[in-house]
Amino acid sequence: MKSVFVVGPLYPISGNTTQRALDGSSPLIVLQRPFVYFGQPYNQIYVNHNGHITFNNPWGIHVPQSFPMYGTMDIIAPFWTKFDNRQTGLVYYKQYTTGNILNQATEDINNYFPQFNFTASWVFVATWHEMPYWLHNNSVIQAVLISGAKIFMLYNFKSFLLPNFHSKFFRHNSNVNVPG
Repeated sequence: MKSVFVVGPLYPISGNTTQRALDGSSPLIVLQRPFVYFGQPYNQIYVNHNGHITFNNPWGIHVPQSFPMYGTMDIIAPFWTKFDNRQTGLVYYKQYTTGNILNQATEDINNYFPQFNFTASWVFVATWHEMPYWLHNNSVIQAVLISGAKIFMLYNFKSFLLPNFHSKFFRHNSNVNVPG
């Protein structure tokens, strides 16, 4: 499995939205195709408000924790933090098995990893859209889960500010092909 940090165009922000709530989550989302994460196939997923995705249960924890956590709990955390969308901001999610989004994912992965000759068969897009981050401007963060013969995850960021951090890095760089 490869993960890529991308500063570039977002995938479409569309689909279902979660209810506004502090430390909330989506309802259980049944996946149209199994997603294999660290060898474990999952048929369901939750998009949690605090910048992470879980598989077995919704999870409202906003303080990042060290790995491994709680035994068998798997988590995907593009930006694990304290989001509060009770006033503004929405969490969107949508999955695709046909159409232009599969073509876009195929093209993206083949651009980032040309050695794989990859074809996407399933894409899940979760977007934390205009989410208030503490006292800072609203953030747009996206996790794109992509499967075919291999599994990939893209993390897209826009309108993003970290306190005490040089955000120029997030506007002009990528971690494609950077081990770690």
